[in-house]
Amino acid sequence: MQNRQVGKGAVSKSYCALFLTKDTENGFENRPVTAEDRQEIRQMLKAGRPDLLAIGTPGGYKAAGLIKETGDKREEILPSWLLEEAAAVPSGKELLPGILEALREADTQSAVIFPASDKGIFGALWEMGEALMCGIEADLMRIPMKQSVIEVLECYGLNPYEEDSDGVFLLVCRDGSEAERLLKEAGIPAALMGKLTAKADRVLYTTEGVRYLNAVR
Repeated sequence: MQNRQVGKGAVSKSYCALFLTKDTENGFENRPVTAEDRQEIRQMLKAGRPDLLAIGTPGGYKAAGLIKETGDKREEILPSWLLEEAAAVPSGKELLPGILEALREADTQSAVIFPASDKGIFGALWEMGEALMCGIEADLMRIPMKQSVIEVLECYGLNPYEEDSDGVFLLVCRDGSEAERLLKEAGIPAALMGKLTAKADRVLYTTEGVRYLNAVR
């Protein structure tokens, strides 16, 4: 098994997340993570490790942007149908209403959602661990990937886990299996990829072995 360190981007000083709530019109509150939020996570860890889900298509936003910028140039290498599929990845704004509806149906009021956006999923995993002051055990092979996105990014030598991923979210909740089921029923790519831990290590399992996630500044 190989032990590697991965990650990208400087960590933000203020860790913000989306908190599901019944009190706002949009159904969630976008705010910094507080000491009270961390305490709730610690209580969840005492009762059993909280589940961690990946939602959306990593690298999809970056791939769609590259296709738009380069027009038909990539058709010399990739078929047009593949480019069209990669360009059709939904944005976070399009996905979020369906995500919130599915979580409400699952009665997951304690859910915390971390948008990946320009940090990529590696950066989002790191910031989530820093924000909640917890460890992570996650299987990258379970993340919903789209082959068309992978192939577009490969043309530019880019890693889908590290690139702009608007429309990708990390979800922390108690019943990840139920949340995954409801999200998939709503047509939203989602996978239960791991759990939070009380340890400091942020461990990722890949086809190549074990990697330890670190921020690269």
